[in-house]
Amino acid sequence: MRRFPAILLVVAGLTMALAVACGDKNGDGDKIFPPQATTSSGSGSGAASGSAVDLSKATSAIDALQSFRFEIAMKLDISATSGSGGDAFAGALLGALGDIKIKGAYVRPDQTEVTMTMFGQEMGYVQIGTKAWEKTGGSWQATTASDSGFDFSSPTEMFSDLLPTDVLKGAKTSKEKVNGVNTTHYAFDKKSIEKLLAEVPDASGADFKDISEANLDVWLTDEGIPVRLQMVLNGKDAQGQKMGVRLEMNITDINSSSIKIKPPI
Repeated sequence: MRRFPAILLVVAGLTMALAVACGDKNGDGDKIFPPQATTSSGSGSGAASGSAVDLSKATSAIDALQSFRFEIAMKLDISATSGSGGDAFAGALLGALGDIKIKGAYVRPDQTEVTMTMFGQEMGYVQIGTKAWEKTGGSWQATTASDSGFDFSSPTEMFSDLLPTDVLKGAKTSKEKVNGVNTTHYAFDKKSIEKLLAEVPDASGADFKDISEANLDVWLTDEGIPVRLQMVLNGKDAQGQKMGVRLEMNITDINSSSIKIKPPI
C-alpha cells in the first residue's frame, strides 16, 4: 500500500464534489449518520445573512504558515453496488475504505509527520529535510525524501482537494472561537446547498439521486485559514442503495514553536 495520499485525494475529491452537488429530489432518502454536532465556543446567532465564502485562497494561506498540526476524519457508508465494471469496483473500494483517520504536523519548509489509518491498517511517514522514514507494516524503515514511496512532503495539496473551489453562497454566519482562535463560522444547510446546485448545474451529483441530509460548515480566521471544516452527506444512489459520508478536518497549533518533528527510530 504505497503512496497513500493519492488514494485519499481521490476520496476527498469525490467527497467535496458530493458536498457541492447535494440535491434531494424526493426528500425520502434514508439517514445514514446522525447530524454532526458542532463543537465550538463563542457567540453568534447564526442568522441567515446570504454571506458568501471564497475558499480559493485558503490553500495559499495554509501554505504560508510556519507550522501547524492537522487531523482529518472521514467515515464512508456505501452499499455494495449492483453495477458492473469500473462503477462496481469503485463502489467496492470506497465501501472497503471504512473509517479513514489522518493526523500529523508540518514545520516549514520540509518537516512533516503523518499517520494514517485506512483499510484497518496504519501507515506513517516522517520527513526531516532530505531524510525520511516510512511505515507500511509493523516497523519503520529509513529512506530519503527523494526515494520514498510516499508523496507527502507537504499537506497543502491535500487541503486544496478537501476545500471547495467554487464561491459558496447563502451561508448563515456567526463569530466563534474554534481550535483556540477567533473565526467566522459559515454554515451551509441543505437548502442553501440545493440553491448552490441550481446555480452550478454542472455539479450534477449523478451518484446521488435522493439526498436526506446535507450540511457543510467552514470556520475561517480573518487571514482565511480554514481551521475547521465539517461535512455530512447522506442519501441513496440511482439504484436505491444507501450512500453516506462524514468528513471533519481540523488545523491547530498554528505557527506554534512547540511543534517538533523527530525521527521515529
